[in-house]
Amino acid sequence: MINHNDKEWHEQRRKGCGGSDWTHILNIEPYGCSRRLWYIKRDVEPDFAAVQTGSMRRGHALEPVAVDEFVWLTGAEVSLSCNPRADGIPEWMIGNLDRDVRPTGPFINADGKGVLETKTKSPYAMQPLRKTGVPQGEICQVQHYMTMTGRSWAAYFALDVLDFDRSYFKVLSSDPELEAQMIVAGDIFWSMVENGPSPDRHDPQDKCCAGCNYREQCQGDRLVLVGAPVGDYAHFEGSELVTLLHEREELTTLLRDAEDLKKANAGRIHDLVGEGKFVDLAGSRVIVGKSQRNYLDKSALERDHPGMVEKYTKPGIPFTTIRGYGKQV
Repeated sequence: MINHNDKEWHEQRRKGCGGSDWTHILNIEPYGCSRRLWYIKRDVEPDFAAVQTGSMRRGHALEPVAVDEFVWLTGAEVSLSCNPRADGIPEWMIGNLDRDVRPTGPFINADGKGVLETKTKSPYAMQPLRKTGVPQGEICQVQHYMTMTGRSWAAYFALDVLDFDRSYFKVLSSDPELEAQMIVAGDIFWSMVENGPSPDRHDPQDKCCAGCNYREQCQGDRLVLVGAPVGDYAHFEGSELVTLLHEREELTTLLRDAEDLKKANAGRIHDLVGEGKFVDLAGSRVIVGKSQRNYLDKSALERDHPGMVEKYTKPGIPFTTIRGYGKQV
């Protein structure tokens, strides 16, 4: 398996455009930014070091698990790829396939070997995948590998890291029209990398700019601190605080994932049992129904009875708050 922390691997990636670069090359919303990728390919020193989050490490570490699950699910045979290059493809087109898929199992009638692209996703990230299909950036990633190798088909497999039974699988065919558009866009971008100019920058309030580690040098004096209270801010050295803040973001995502899983579980129970049902299950009783939360309209109460809200509002238990204030226009 590729070591994504290896310095040589990162240097090789700067020598061309890989499959995962297409979200940025094509500025696919919400986080694609060709200007950021331009900085990376030109080896420009960022404003601060990028932090590899736990979800990123999870994706790399679970790649073999995702491959094994794909094989178990489909019965197909896979193998490590030698990353063959088709004739006539641009030199800037580089990449490493997750695996080759042989024409076996459900692919027995396929036209030669296919590309296997595996993903590992949280339950939250799996939801839009099931609703709208493979994201455009990942379709382009798979097309990149098909174009690079001359393959006509690919198997896309996304592993739900908390529930393998809810994973996602789709066969994709090479799209000549998309391939042509990508080669034109790639030629233009790589010419910018080698000769300039830089791609246009996004509006500083764009989502992709919020945590970008080239934000300061890209946006310059267009940025001002917005909303931060006046105070004596001390400069904080070291990476421990950055790590803790990223960990906090991931915990927030986990809480959101847990809520989504709980709602999905309730939906599956409802579909299985039905609404308004009383069920006796091995000595336990389960009631499946509907309920709703009510809330107090404090504005209306204050309007009809001035001072009432303040009179009956009591201080709660103190808790720690963490607020961030980034630079915006």
